[in-house]
Amino acid sequence: MLERELEPISKELPVDCATVTVDSTGESGDRYEASVHLEIPGPDIRVAASGYTLEAAWKKIARQIRETWKHRIDKRRQPKIPRLSAAHTRA
Repeated sequence: MLERELEPISKELPVDCATVTVDSTGESGDRYEASVHLEIPGPDIRVAASGYTLEAAWKKIARQIRETWKHRIDKRRQPKIPRLSAAHTRA
């Protein structure tokens, strides 16, 4: 499941390492908690989610990964605005 989510992401943000943890919790194991840690250039991506089914938890994880990835890519594509130093702002 993780590979399918990471394939489009890895073209622009190469993933060096991915760590996935899944736990079954609750009295009868009726709740799932999942977390993903992606080591990428720049700050790593860490997401976590839970759900009453593994699929529900995983869908939340996938959505968070996509949202974080999209934010990072959009930020990289923004034109850089030069900062003015104090010396340049004096009249």
